[in-house]
This record gives sequence, C-alpha cells and structure tokens, in this order.
Amino acid sequence: MKEIELTGKKIFWIGCIIFFCALSVRLFYLYESSDNPIFKAPIVDARGYDYIAGTLVQKGKMEDLFFWQQFFYPFFLSIVYFFSGCSIVAAKIVQAVLGSLICVLTFLLARKVFSFRTGIIAGIAVIFYGPLIFHESDLISAGWEALWAVILLWLFLKAANNKQSFSIYVLIGICGAFSTLTRPNFLIFFVAACVWLMIVYCRFKKRILAVNAMAAILVSFAFVVLPVAILNSHITGHFGIMPASGGINLYIGNNPDFDAASIRPGPKWEELTAMPVKYGIKNDMWDKQEFFYDKALRYIVSHPANFLKGLIIKTMQVINSREMPGNVDVYLFRNFSILLRALMWKAGPFGFPFGLILPLSVVGLVYFWRQIPMPMKLFLLIYPLPLVVTHIESRYRIAMIPVLVILAAAGIDTFIKQIKHFRRSMLVAAVMLFVLVLLLSTLPGPFASEKMNYLPELYNSVGATLVSQGKLDEALENYKKAIGFDAKYSEAYYNLGVLYYQQGDKELAMQNYEKALQSEPNDYKSHYNLGVVLCAMGDFESAETHYLEALRLKPDYILVRKALVTDFIRRGELDNAIEQLRQILEIDSGDAETHYQMGMLLVQKNEVAPAIQEFEKTLQLNPDHSDARQILNSLKTILNK
Repeated sequence: MKEIELTGKKIFWIGCIIFFCALSVRLFYLYESSDNPIFKAPIVDARGYDYIAGTLVQKGKMEDLFFWQQFFYPFFLSIVYFFSGCSIVAAKIVQAVLGSLICVLTFLLARKVFSFRTGIIAGIAVIFYGPLIFHESDLISAGWEALWAVILLWLFLKAANNKQSFSIYVLIGICGAFSTLTRPNFLIFFVAACVWLMIVYCRFKKRILAVNAMAAILVSFAFVVLPVAILNSHITGHFGIMPASGGINLYIGNNPDFDAASIRPGPKWEELTAMPVKYGIKNDMWDKQEFFYDKALRYIVSHPANFLKGLIIKTMQVINSREMPGNVDVYLFRNFSILLRALMWKAGPFGFPFGLILPLSVVGLVYFWRQIPMPMKLFLLIYPLPLVVTHIESRYRIAMIPVLVILAAAGIDTFIKQIKHFRRSMLVAAVMLFVLVLLLSTLPGPFASEKMNYLPELYNSVGATLVSQGKLDEALENYKKAIGFDAKYSEAYYNLGVLYYQQGDKELAMQNYEKALQSEPNDYKSHYNLGVVLCAMGDFESAETHYLEALRLKPDYILVRKALVTDFIRRGELDNAIEQLRQILEIDSGDAETHYQMGMLLVQKNEVAPAIQEFEKTLQLNPDHSDARQILNSLKTILNK
C-alpha cells in the first residue's frame, strides 16, 4: 500500500481499530483471569501500592512509602481510587485502556519510522504481547513505563523533524518528568535525547531555537518535579525525586550473593531491610539508602571480578527469551487464562514471545540501521543499563517492548523483501543473524531465580493480603494451599500459627509453630510466637526456653526481651527484668514506655534517684504521660522530705 493513499482520516480509523482490538483483548483477559489469586488480592509491590494509595484516599494521609518507590504510580492509583471508591477492578480497567493506547502509539511510531506495513505488524504484535498484557493488569507501573517510552520517542522525533513549536517542548519536559517519576531509568535517556535534539538544531544553525527549546523543556520538567521534591521534603525531610529504594536495589544486585532469587518477600526481605539497624541506623529511609549504596559500592570496589561476572549474568537475563521471575513467576498465571497460555509460554529453554521478538528486532536493527532515528538507538542502549547494574526481572524490560516490536516488524519486513526479490545472500545472512541471536538469548541458564518453586510463596503472599483485608477464612485456605505445594514451607506454617492464635485456637497455633520450626529451626519469630502461646497455656518454663532461643538467634529482638521482662516480673526476679530493660534501651533508647517500666521497677527496689531519672526521660519522650508525671512528682516530694 502506498503511503500517499493513507490520509489522516484513514490513519485515524486504523488507529481506532487497533485501539478497540487491543482493549477487547485486555478486557477479555481481565474477565477470564478474575479467578487468579492476585486479581483482588495484590501482593508484594502491588500490595504496597494498593496500601499507600488507599491510605491517601481513605485517610487523607500521604505516607513516607510514597517516596520509598517511584512517586508517579501510587499517585496515579490514588486518583483512580478517589473516583472509583478504591476499586482494584476499576484500576485494572483504566490500565487496560492505557495498554490499548500503547498499541496505537506503537503503530503510529512504526509507520513514521518505517512504513505502514511495519506499523500494522508492530501494532498487532503489541496487541497480543502476552507479558505486556499480564503486567498491565497488575497494580504496578510497567504499563505506564511502556507508554512513556513510545510517547517520548514520538515527541522527540516530532521536535527534530521540523515540527518545532512551544507546545512540543513543553510536552517533552512534562512527559520526561512523569517518566522519570515512574521509572528513574528514563532520566538518563531523557537527558541524552535532549542533548541529541540540541545537536540536531545546532547542526542546522538553529542555535537560538536550541536555547529556547532547552529552556522550555527544563522549565516544564521542573514544573512537574519541583512540587514532588518539595512534598518529599515536607513529608520525609529529604529534597529530591529519586526513590529511597535505590540503595537497596543496587545492593541486591551487587553483593556476595548477587542473584535476586536470594532475597525473597518474607523473612529474608525483612532481614535485609533490618540490616542497617545493626549498624546503628534507625528508621530514616534516606540514611538506610546511603547505607546500602555504601555497602554496594564497597563490594564493587573490593570484588571487581565478581562485579563484572554479575554484569555479564544480568545482561544475559535482560536479553533472555524467557521471562525472568522476580516477586512473582509470570508463567504461573497461565493456569488461569487460556489467552495467556497461547500468548506466553516456554518450550524447553525457549521463551515465547520475547525469544522471537528479540532476534527479529536485531535483524531489523542491522538492516535498517541508518533509517532508525537516534532516539530509538539511544533508548535501546541507555534504558537497560540501570537494570544490568541493579537486578533483573521480566517486568523491568517491559518499557523496551514497543521499540523492540517495531524493530522486529522491520525485521519481518526485511525477510519479506529478501524473499520477494530473491536476494539469496542477504536472506542467508539475515537467517544466520536471527539464529545466532536466538541461541544467545535462549541457551544461557536456567538462572537461580528460575529454579525456585514460586507457587507456595504466591499463595502465602495472597494469604497475607487477605488477612490485611479482613478475609481470614480465605487467608487460611491460601496458607494451606501454600503448604500443599511445599510441605516444608515454614513461613506458611508460621502465618497459620499467627492466624489461629488470633482466632483463639492456641492448640492449632502451637502445632503450626512447631511445624514451622521443624522446617526452619532458626526461625526466631516462630520461637518467640511459640513462647507466647505456651505462656498463654500456662507452660512458662517451655515458653522461656523458646524466648531464650529466639534471643540467641536475634539478640536485638525487642519483643522477646519485653516478653522476658514480663516473665521475670511474674516470678519476682526484678534484677533480671531490669537487665532486660537495659538491653532494650541500648537497642532503642527512644521507647518512652520502657523508661516508664524501668522507673516502676526501680521504685519497687526503693532506688528512688535512678527511678526519677527514668520518669524524667519518659516525660521527655512523651510529655503527655500522666502516670509518669504523677509518680515523678510524688517521688520528688518524698526525696525532698
């Protein structure tokens, strides 16, 4: 079809057809996957976004967590929740619409860079790209990342191709800001693309235009990010737009055990996030960020060979044909969708569709190198770099998919042209290149993250979300499913124990804590909770044994020490109770209640002067503590007499 035949009206209607086809596919997926366990019970990052967005809407409170990860997505989710009554289904439908826009913009971008045929192929490919459909349906930012990628590329090409106008530069700045607030990877690409645009203008002796364009871009960029930075400063005390999770993400990918599979949601993640406390860093997330940055950089400097090895492995994961598991394994969700089973699968080490898209995109990249605009080249070169430096899971490369699909469509066009014109040597070279990339992206692995059984973890995480939603019976069923998939899954036994104890069934709680300890003898939380149950059942001697074991495993576990204080007071061993309180205050000197309790015990021992000091510290930390004030006044009166 000749381009001259494609009037603006025809392009509009073709875009509409692509949009409604994409939306139909996505809504059908939402309908048939509504039985999937995380559909209304989001887990891990999605659960965090759901919580902070819901907290803002329901309580009018913006928490520190807004700045723990990227700011844009939870803010977007808050807007959807505000108008939908915190409906998860409504959020998924809105994201299906955004996903459909990605398909239309991919078609338009491919047509602009290559041809109408390439645009149609690319548009259809994105409509049916299984991993993109899956991630768009989850409460995460992956769909927005892909959308910002095509929007920015479109705008930069518009600005460079004699479409200079003030509105273009304003849109570039605004979209660049929002993309950066969605995924920091965009910032490096955005700066590089702006530099390229200025070079283009200067090359054509449009220096004044270059200056004006840069000024408009910077002002509009600042217009978006400055309020976020100020809000961050007001809420967390830190002026900036980058998320506080950057440090821990860098450390996860750069430590002696750098594979992300070693850090799982649950106890291992809690242990990792608590690491700064051992070094005297308390609750400030920015201090923790600096702590993890420092540890990661020390590792990189002291183990350069291992760092380089890690970069190579993570690069192979970025280009791997299979979808790398992270917080979840996307292949598990094929069980809940006929559509997903058709559009995303593995055959041995080969993964579809990325295993087909990548080789085709490389063919398109090589054969159309001169035709491909610089912003697309910059994006493919720059965007993956932060992923390789930190850690990899399949959702992080979603932003690259529209660009790769466009190049893959160009690769298909290459094969069509070589076959049509009987260019045997060119066709053979293209086939060899395709096969080489296919092998390179398929043969490496399986990687550590692919060897794990994610099913028990999935249902355990769903159970935790259901508990937070007050759906306790459903939570029980999910914990039991987790154990059904792994009879030694200690965390599910632990969570069952917690739930049974909350429901008043001490016997079942005890049995599940014991099973958790059979699978994981060093689980300090199970030792502590089993001690609590035994105490409630009157077996104080056995309870103390478990308390002491929990303390041996985790000396800074304050809850255990507080339980021991109660036990020692019950037995009249005040000196032992006071010693435990001293240990607690060494860990957290800002606990007003501990100072108060220490003062009360010192009063019982007739140590008035030290007791007065403890009550004074209590009031310094909590001036409204009326009991401490009353006792302090009485003690001072006695002391004066």
